[in-house]
Amino acid sequence: LFQDFESMKWYGKYIYFLLKQKAITDNIDKFIAISKPVAEEITKYAERNPIIIPNAIEHEFFYKRNLQKEHYLLFVGSSSKSKGLKYFIKAFNIVKKDFPNLTAKIVSPNKEIINNQDIEVVNIQKDRNLLGEIYSKALIYVSQSLGDSFGLPPLEAMACGTAVVMTDTVGAKEYAINGENSIIVSIKNVEETAKAIKLILLNKELRCKIEENGLFTAQSYKWETSI
Repeated sequence: LFQDFESMKWYGKYIYFLLKQKAITDNIDKFIAISKPVAEEITKYAERNPIIIPNAIEHEFFYKRNLQKEHYLLFVGSSSKSKGLKYFIKAFNIVKKDFPNLTAKIVSPNKEIINNQDIEVVNIQKDRNLLGEIYSKALIYVSQSLGDSFGLPPLEAMACGTAVVMTDTVGAKEYAINGENSIIVSIKNVEETAKAIKLILLNKELRCKIEENGLFTAQSYKWETSI
């Protein structure tokens, strides 16, 4: 229960309004939160202590493969406003000026139309194994989400041994540590995102550090534990 809608104007206000209504929350038997930060939000607004059952990833698909890295940035998600695709594209275009050989891939369940020859759109429905390979080959995974209560794609990328740049959502606080297993950037801040990407591209030692720490982090989120 509960998504990070802090940055989503009317919808966020509506969710917070509902959580504050004692007539509603007193009649709810139990609250379940998929991350500790979300549990804190629910406690803050609804004055209830949720049961925390952490989200998890499918390690049979998302693991580090012995594949050579390719020179592309990766974005996974649809073009819906909450995923921040337009901010990813803007950040990529900024970085591209200094790294002309860099390309980008967008993995989406929809047939997105992107008018940029340096950006490839990959339409994947249920091929999790292929998605794992795409994660593994990416040089950097970039999340520009406006709101997440957990955020699975960045953690899946970590499990595949890929460096991650991600926005500072409520869900990011569950597992992301800035400068250790990821670089955390402000929501909707294209310049800051581009700067973080460049930092990783120019500093191989930092990239390797983030990759290794990300692998370690991802191992803690298994379905066996959640079940």
